[in-house]
Amino acid sequence: MLFRSVRFDPPDTTPATVEQILQGLDDDQRSAITAPPGVVVVRAGAGSGKTTVLTRRIAWRVATESASPDHVLAITFTRQAATEMRTRLRRFGIDGSPQIHTFHALGLRLLTQRAADTNKPKPLVVTNRMAVLSGVLGADAKQSSLSGIANAIDHAAVRMLSGRDLDSALSASGIQRDVTREQFERIIARYEDAKRKRGVVDTNDLIAHVVRDAKRDPRFVHSMRHQFRHISVDEAQDMNPLQYEFLRLLVTDAPDLFVVGDPNQAIFGFNGADNRLFEELPGLGAGARVVTLPSNYRCTPQVVDAASRFLRNGGQAIEAESRRPNGRVVSFIGCENEFSERNVIARELRRMHDTCGTWNLLAVLVRVNALADDISEFLSAQGIPVRSGRRGPEWSAAIAQATSLTSRETLNIWSSDVLDSGDYEPAHPEHEIATRVREFLDDNRSGSVDGRAFGSWLTTTVDRTEVEGVEVMTFHAAKGREWFGVVEIGRAHV
Repeated sequence: MLFRSVRFDPPDTTPATVEQILQGLDDDQRSAITAPPGVVVVRAGAGSGKTTVLTRRIAWRVATESASPDHVLAITFTRQAATEMRTRLRRFGIDGSPQIHTFHALGLRLLTQRAADTNKPKPLVVTNRMAVLSGVLGADAKQSSLSGIANAIDHAAVRMLSGRDLDSALSASGIQRDVTREQFERIIARYEDAKRKRGVVDTNDLIAHVVRDAKRDPRFVHSMRHQFRHISVDEAQDMNPLQYEFLRLLVTDAPDLFVVGDPNQAIFGFNGADNRLFEELPGLGAGARVVTLPSNYRCTPQVVDAASRFLRNGGQAIEAESRRPNGRVVSFIGCENEFSERNVIARELRRMHDTCGTWNLLAVLVRVNALADDISEFLSAQGIPVRSGRRGPEWSAAIAQATSLTSRETLNIWSSDVLDSGDYEPAHPEHEIATRVREFLDDNRSGSVDGRAFGSWLTTTVDRTEVEGVEVMTFHAAKGREWFGVVEIGRAHV
């Protein structure tokens, strides 16, 4: 029998019944959703219904009164995923307010709450981190690459490393620091001092400061654990050690934790992710119930077979079976040179477009952003529209204008000048940022706000918007996305 994960749409806001929540699921998905409270690890391959299982698990726990919706927390890795989960949960008419955040947005929420409780300034996220770092390099700047230093700082932060341990980790990762350990330690100290003087934090700090303060103040830990008693984590294989330490602080001695992920899909190694954390879940003090979701409802057998062959050739085990009808055979096209390759890309995109009828359902995946830029320029020259989440100097300039404003009144005046003048098209960066300013002011109708507070909100809350066309992006950026047709560029051995 062929099972298919289906969407349930209640006709009104009446809370869904248990039967409605479990409607249309296969046996493995039901086993995951109805597992007893405790530590539950769901090994879920691509297209197996991870988001469906995660959201219905929350709805089922609430419907069976084994969890209070006001004490539910779900953590995701992208804003888009958090938005999708909120949308799906609303369909079940839950009477309460489950919290759904990215790690960084959750960190900002907790630090803001703690600042209010301790009568300290609320945290503001730096909007131009590279400018701050460039300003503190001083004499070391001539000997160093700015991006290399930034990557090394991130590497140290997310792995909580210093000294010789950090030296070894950087060498193993291939990150070029281009300064001695002593110089690097001075740079980090000056960078931290610059942030303190400016009254800002970077995105790593949003998690690191929660961990630091929790270790110093048991009352802070108690407050977090009181708020968040039923915790779920999506894409758990992508946690880095800092995020995992954050999660451990949230989990009580009698853990109520539901984690979903697939080690075969771990893509955030550059961000310190270690899928062994997902495999082992060390330090939680409780055994885990493991459920596997082997069915793939997204991809045809041909796509699943091709992906399985790649993984097996890389020494990774995979348990996946497509539940879709047969589709087009995956094509491997060899190209003699770069010119030939790009013509093949354009040809294949046009062929796919003739079938699906829209460029918005097509994507080109590459390994690095520099190649994405080159491919985008080529496709545009060929008359193929391209959309991209990468922002240019006009976007940065618009953000700089907004974040420099010093009060609610000046934010309101600036956004009105842009939006009401008629001089800007909706796709223009200033028009988009002004729209975001109005959303920010609407979300923060009371209290003192300014451009710096808007910058923090923008960094951690707002979903990315894009123009129409083919998407050209790296494999990392494509995580969790779906298209009708995809062209992947790279060397393949299958």
